[in-house]
Amino acid sequence: MSPRPAISQQAIAGLAVVLIIVATLLGGLILALGEWPAPGNEAAEVQPTSTPIRLVTIAPTGSPPTFTPIPTEPIPSPFSPAPAIPSPTTAIPTTRPTTTQPPQAAPTTCTPRADWATYRVQSGENLYRIGVRYGQTVAQLMAANCLSSEAVYAGQSLRVPPITPQASAPTNTPPRNGIPLVATERPGPTPTQSATDGACTDPDSIINSPGVGATLSGTFTIIGTARVEEFSFYKLELRQEGTGAPYVTFYTGAAQVVGGPLAELNTTPYPDGEYWLRLVVVNTTGNYPERCAILVVFDNH
Repeated sequence: MSPRPAISQQAIAGLAVVLIIVATLLGGLILALGEWPAPGNEAAEVQPTSTPIRLVTIAPTGSPPTFTPIPTEPIPSPFSPAPAIPSPTTAIPTTRPTTTQPPQAAPTTCTPRADWATYRVQSGENLYRIGVRYGQTVAQLMAANCLSSEAVYAGQSLRVPPITPQASAPTNTPPRNGIPLVATERPGPTPTQSATDGACTDPDSIINSPGVGATLSGTFTIIGTARVEEFSFYKLELRQEGTGAPYVTFYTGAAQVVGGPLAELNTTPYPDGEYWLRLVVVNTTGNYPERCAILVVFDNH
């Protein structure tokens, strides 16, 4: 059994408790006295007064606004299948675009020449042979008959000049350079013409004027016929006799001529003397029928 504490120890503990209580009470009293206003200072202390504040209100002018909730899309789950992507579509126009067409010229009509006589094409004839008989070129016959092609057939009706035609070429006449010969009653070559220069026996490649051996001065006109199937051009050439010089072309024609002016020539730039005047008619293949050359004299003194 433990010994009982001494009486002095108990007295000391009780005294300490009493001192603690007294100190607590004194502390509370001091705090209470510090919060209480000092005498004579009550008037100096002004209590704040409240000022009423009037708020301005705006009367509503219409119906209150309405709010539409924004739809929220559900968040796709990583385990849900991906949505199908629609394939692009091309809009088909309902109307076709219109284009402005340039005005087209009205087709021209062609009427065969009513003032010409009617001719019936014979077997083996063509426009060239018919034109030789009637003094016309192929182009002139085509224009007069409104033809778009040179092809004709036996029994076809054509319009030809109302003249007496020349005699037809015999059917057994052999062609020369692919060009059929035409029968003619013209005289053969004269002694002043040579085979080298041209004999002038072809009526479609001939100089009718000036005549052989003519004396010329100044400017003169050359008259003759220059035509051929598949005509390309004709040319007139000149060379001085006895000099050995070659022919020189002084004129080129682009259209066929039948018994008309072929060209003009001025003799004054040339020395006096004898000159060969030659006609050459060329087709599209570069060939030509018999050339025609005549010997003339230039005399300007």
